[in-house]
Amino acid sequence: MKRNFAFLLVLGLMVVPALAAGPDVVVRTGPADRGGSGSWDYIATADSTGTSYPWIDATGGTNIGNGDDSFLTVPFPFDFQVYDDLYTTADVIEVNTNGSLHFDQSGPRSLWVNCGEIPSDGDGQWVAPLGDDLISDNIWWIVTGTAPNQVFTVEWEVQEYSGGGAALLEVSLYEGTNAIVAQVQILNPFAFGGDGVVGINAGDAIWGEELFCGSSGTIPSNDFDVEFASPMQPTPTPEPTATPDAIPTTSRGGIALMVFLLVGAAFIFLRRRMA
Repeated sequence: MKRNFAFLLVLGLMVVPALAAGPDVVVRTGPADRGGSGSWDYIATADSTGTSYPWIDATGGTNIGNGDDSFLTVPFPFDFQVYDDLYTTADVIEVNTNGSLHFDQSGPRSLWVNCGEIPSDGDGQWVAPLGDDLISDNIWWIVTGTAPNQVFTVEWEVQEYSGGGAALLEVSLYEGTNAIVAQVQILNPFAFGGDGVVGINAGDAIWGEELFCGSSGTIPSNDFDVEFASPMQPTPTPEPTATPDAIPTTSRGGIALMVFLLVGAAFIFLRRRMA
């Protein structure tokens, strides 16, 4: 009898833990945020306003002020990738009253972005629908659409510091595709004495796209838009993935107990038959 009990005890210690163990959990992880300098460039396409993307009126959103030669801050409303860096709602965007949007806060930034500065590592990551020596009479931001297809738009109402030019500028960030769209509505022709520029900069002195330059006379005199399309897709949010055919832990425990009892009963039966 003692031998039978000892055997059943050893058998239980071996079988029950093995069968009662839960399924393995596999966690998918993506690359770390803030990957540093860019390893790819945007695909830039210029077009007339409204052909590819409609103008988004941000004047019904939040007015963050006005000014000359200053930065204003706006929170990121959703996760957004610029080059190799993934920005989250914990980050902020700096809006330059001189017509540029600055993403990273990695170092000092100039109040002006000009022709010939793309690519550059001096001002970090930025995009300019029309960077020049400007005065912003009003700056608004608004979020339209619903997740995961929201659009974040910043709109400037600007005038040229000297030269008589006036325009409405805007930059829209498209959630999901990570596309950046810059649009300009010219109200009065610009002289571009401040060497205006339209483009995007990675902040690493390697990558960037300068579409138009004021001093060379390439900036259109009429309304225009520029799409900076990202060839990179956002990394999915990491989530645990269970084995598809895994048996729940509670069911495994019940099966283990049944196997233990059946094997024990069979062993005792055979011992008695052989006695």
